[in-house]
Amino acid sequence: MQQASEYGRLTWFKSIRSGQQNGCVSVAHTNSQTAVRDSKNPTGPAFAVRSGAWVSFVSAVR
Repeated sequence: MQQASEYGRLTWFKSIRSGQQNGCVSVAHTNSQTAVRDSKNPTGPAFAVRSGAWVSFVSAVR
């Protein structure tokens, strides 16, 4: 785990389906990875996974 700020200047977003809920994650995509953080703590811990793994995860939970 790293601090979200260590991922540089990424564009973070959360799903539009989360609406105004607070229990969400934010994600940011790079060419090869997807970074994930707690949307309530944008400067806190974050982690990254390979983009293919993220796509597989999202497909599985839909």
